[in-house]
Amino acid sequence: MMLAVALSLCCSGTASGQEVRRFSIHEAALLHVARLDTLSAQTVRAAPSAFPRMYVAFGLLQAVDAHSTIVTLKGGAKEANPLIGGLAGNPAALVAVKAASAAATLYCVERLRKKNRVAAAVTMAALNSAYAVVVMNNARVAAKLNSRF
Repeated sequence: MMLAVALSLCCSGTASGQEVRRFSIHEAALLHVARLDTLSAQTVRAAPSAFPRMYVAFGLLQAVDAHSTIVTLKGGAKEANPLIGGLAGNPAALVAVKAASAAATLYCVERLRKKNRVAAAVTMAALNSAYAVVVMNNARVAAKLNSRF
């Protein structure tokens, strides 16, 4: 799915002959997530479908973060997060902890959404933005290590 998103973003352009910028698959994925996060308070109140899109974006970012962390660790990098550092040598445990924390986060945001939709939307936008930065950092580290991301 991520490849399809990347290809749709990479190949989109204008027919008027303007220069088309090519994106890496990671830039394309982050641009797609950013598009999912551009929500106004009015949109959040009016559209119940906004939250599932933000939840999917969060899940995708978690998956890319786990993958990029595993790849960079195999390439010789060290985990900067002290809470995850002990799991650096065990990819299955890392994925399990990431999945459990993502599920717990989405559960808490869903509870918040029932009380305050705008606060829940702002929380999801902030979380997605923060994880987009983490994924980009992992991509930079992988590039420095010449790891195949």
